[in-house]
Amino acid sequence: MPAYEAVASAAPSPRLTAGTCPSKPQLAEALPNHLQVVGWSGGIHCAEGWALTGVDIADPNGEIDGQPAVNTEPRLFRTAGDRWVEVSREKSCQAGAVPDKIEELACDAS
Repeated sequence: MPAYEAVASAAPSPRLTAGTCPSKPQLAEALPNHLQVVGWSGGIHCAEGWALTGVDIADPNGEIDGQPAVNTEPRLFRTAGDRWVEVSREKSCQAGAVPDKIEELACDAS
């Protein structure tokens, strides 16, 4: 089993171009369908086929001033063929699989 583990299956994304960061729509396709993504935080950090970004997710059980509460969660992605897949930050960081360029952001994010 690889040092990283996909946490969601992904639909094919537009062709990946080597050395480029993914787009938000490409990363959105890699997220589980049950998540209600309401935004993105902190930009997309990428290196060597890996990407990290903050995803703003509506909390279905919480409200603030009559609006859904939003939790920002750091999410880690990796290329798999011609698509991006979300991978476990914990397993990828423990295995030392995350590229140095984004390792500190990915592995020290809460």
